[in-house]
Amino acid sequence: MCTKLIEGKKTGEKIQAILNDTKECFDLQEKVLHSVTDAGSYVKRVISLAALDSHLCLRHGLHNLVTVDVIGSVPELENLIKKCKKIVKTVRYRLPELEQATEKEQMLVLQSLERVSEHLEMDENEPIIDDEGSESNSVSGLQTNDEFCNI
Repeated sequence: MCTKLIEGKKTGEKIQAILNDTKECFDLQEKVLHSVTDAGSYVKRVISLAALDSHLCLRHGLHNLVTVDVIGSVPELENLIKKCKKIVKTVRYRLPELEQATEKEQMLVLQSLERVSEHLEMDENEPIIDDEGSESNSVSGLQTNDEFCNI
């Protein structure tokens, strides 16, 4: 119902005080409240102090089941996860280097495209002169449609 920063040491009593303030803010003092929690020690203390009906969060339970019971009991899976973490760490560490290499490659490609564009413009500005001495704007000696029809 709210999110508040707890200054200093976090205790069940501090969290219960925040809970009571929130109940007053929403006028819920006379209502029966239920909690869904991750079963953290502070939360357990608040539930006990406030005498709340509590339910464990299914998602947290499944997460704990997978991370504690499954991954910890399958060495191959644990090794795979360690390798993946190492790869991610390496990529993060080398990210500036990778970005610099990528920028360099992009510049090379753009420069290459610019040179091709300049050559195309030069070809366009300098007409091709055929064997008979007449100008032709055909590219690489190819004939235009009009020239082709006159053959």
